[in-house]
Amino acid sequence: MDLMPMGNLVLLVPETKSEQQTESGIVLPQTYHNPSLVGRVVAVGPGLRNAEYERLPMEVKVGDRVIFLRYTAYEKKDEEGNTFCLCPEDDILGKISEDTVVE
Repeated sequence: MDLMPMGNLVLLVPETKSEQQTESGIVLPQTYHNPSLVGRVVAVGPGLRNAEYERLPMEVKVGDRVIFLRYTAYEKKDEEGNTFCLCPEDDILGKISEDTVVE
């Protein structure tokens, strides 16, 4: 996907989560328990501008592993079936290390 985010937008690839199933067979998606997702930053916009028209630096960079809000992210699949999310940098809750397990 050739997409360059504008302003303070961040393009992410969400990590896949397994769905949970109740004893009666009802499948509960990952979003049932948690409205946030873990993803990898693949592109960042140039940042917003301040009152003097100077660029404000982005706090995330390509390759960062982050937790972000699912409800504000625009989700899109490319031709190969890969899922991408586009969200404002303000909706990223934090960076997490590689070895952190998020359930």
